[in-house]
Amino acid sequence: MKQTKIRVGVLFGGQSAEHEISIRSAKAVIEHLDPEKYEVYPIGIDKKGSWHHLDYRPLLLSLQRDYLPTFQKSDPHFPLIKRVASKKGSFFSPSLLRETLDVVFPILHGPLGEDGTVQGLLELSRIPYVGPDHLSSAICMDKGVMKALLHVAGLPTARYQLLKKGEPIDEKGLCALFPFPLFVKPAQMGSSLGITKVEHENELTEAIKRAFQYDETILIEEGIEGREIECSVLGNEEVEASLPGEV
Repeated sequence: MKQTKIRVGVLFGGQSAEHEISIRSAKAVIEHLDPEKYEVYPIGIDKKGSWHHLDYRPLLLSLQRDYLPTFQKSDPHFPLIKRVASKKGSFFSPSLLRETLDVVFPILHGPLGEDGTVQGLLELSRIPYVGPDHLSSAICMDKGVMKALLHVAGLPTARYQLLKKGEPIDEKGLCALFPFPLFVKPAQMGSSLGITKVEHENELTEAIKRAFQYDETILIEEGIEGREIECSVLGNEEVEASLPGEV
């Protein structure tokens, strides 16, 4: 008896500044999914938020040429989220997506992707997916929230100051609070986008301006000289952890 392949929707792209990075990550995932076990459904989200089902073969070819595709049309035979008309307007039904796929593998980076929004949509739609749930995603995406929770838990973290766009900023006070070098970061952005290492006081204004281009909230964080260790954890009730690795 022939084994049925698991239908995997690989979700990538998105509306954040990390759109192109997400596409490259999806390429790596698709290339390593065993075609004997998995049937891949690449799902691209364009920068306007539209979802598109794509053929993964030209997608991989285009990325090998260092070219990022522009999503134009969805496959008419595979509508991802059906718009249902009603007298009170319209709403989206994810039933077709749930019927077509066994699991979704989100490879989205940044806001509206790895911040719990898509995870919440998939949970609400009862669609299994890979990765942390909506709460874990939201906490880990927001550096300010994450650092506050680490502090409450008694775990050491680099000293920091949160700044909100539009509020007065005391740059001299910040320079007195933290020794140089310090780091300026958007609160909810990854892939090092918007981050500046500030070595001198006269660099701080431009670093703050750059970080605010990516988020309404930013962090000023002290620099720490030390080793960077990473560890991956996989599972739910029963978990497996990788060996620690040094970056």
